[in-house]
Amino acid sequence: MKTIVCLAIAAFLFSSCEKEILVEDHTLTGVSEKYLDEGLVACWKFDEETGKYFYNETSGQLTGQKYGATWVTGVVGSALKYDGVNDYAKVSGINSHVLGDMTQGSISIWFRYADSLDNGSKPIQPLMYIGKSDTTGNDDCFIIEIGHNDPQNSTLYFTWIRNGELPLCFSSAQNLTPETWYHFVGMVGDHVNDYGQNNTGYLNGVEMTDRNYNYGDPFTKVFFKMYPSGELQNIWFGYGKTRDSHTPDFEFLAGVVDEIRIYNRPLTSQEVLTLYQQGSQNVPPVISLQVSGGPFYTEPTDITATAIATDPDGSVVRVEFYLDGVLRFSDLAAPYKFKFTGIMAGNHTILVKAIDNAGFSSETSRVINVRAQH
Repeated sequence: MKTIVCLAIAAFLFSSCEKEILVEDHTLTGVSEKYLDEGLVACWKFDEETGKYFYNETSGQLTGQKYGATWVTGVVGSALKYDGVNDYAKVSGINSHVLGDMTQGSISIWFRYADSLDNGSKPIQPLMYIGKSDTTGNDDCFIIEIGHNDPQNSTLYFTWIRNGELPLCFSSAQNLTPETWYHFVGMVGDHVNDYGQNNTGYLNGVEMTDRNYNYGDPFTKVFFKMYPSGELQNIWFGYGKTRDSHTPDFEFLAGVVDEIRIYNRPLTSQEVLTLYQQGSQNVPPVISLQVSGGPFYTEPTDITATAIATDPDGSVVRVEFYLDGVLRFSDLAAPYKFKFTGIMAGNHTILVKAIDNAGFSSETSRVINVRAQH
């Protein structure tokens, strides 16, 4: 069972005093690993570390093969890294597997991605794709992707396409951050949550109650069974496309994918949280914040923010400095310091975020009040 941190949207609480916010919660929920195996029809942990094959932990079927992807350290054990150029991995023969008969289920995936969306080099970052292997024929497919033909869009999408139409497509309300581990679970079934809805998603153990529906709604129920027999033959990791009108060509992921699980049932919120926490055993960085001057400031003012960041089980790779939610500077080496200049009257939030070598992060913030000149 993998363990490390990833996809849940953390709620950042700001107050008038300094507050440290850790993205990770290390209190395990107590759902047993044996129970988490119930209804598990496929599981690729990518812990082989060498060779070109990776194996389904649930049976002798659905052995996968990597093409160019490299073995790297994952959330726990190893994972596969894709270069964004021509790397991918593939599992064949799913048309003869139980997957094709499933009318409901859950899909769990760990991932992180490189920042190739903001520079416009890629319309999407495909994480997991099930469908045709060329651009001929219809658009039938399922895909989990980041981004959607917009350099400013790095939200996560959970999309089902049938005959060129999209019966179901929802996305995260917020953009994701490059080089950060995320854990995502998408599920479809009858009454999958407390709201009686038929589909939902979780990021880092937290239900995406603010998810956006591009197509369909929370009561849409579609899964692999909706595709004709033999229509979906392969599962691809690090490779894929949406319908032809959006991505006429196949795209390659620049990033890392780790443990993928497919269940024939919707998971409970407690089970999702356990999966996330079992993958969140990395100790996040520790960060504190000091600001110059104060406690009173008059516009326009300059404030120097100094962060002290350490990582108990690795190293800090950068510290990011934000003013009112806008990234202003990334410092790659200690001492971590940045001077905010020309701050005008009002309440402002200075936030610093430390990212470690495993892609985990911690944040701390302080609200400052700048008074107008009289």
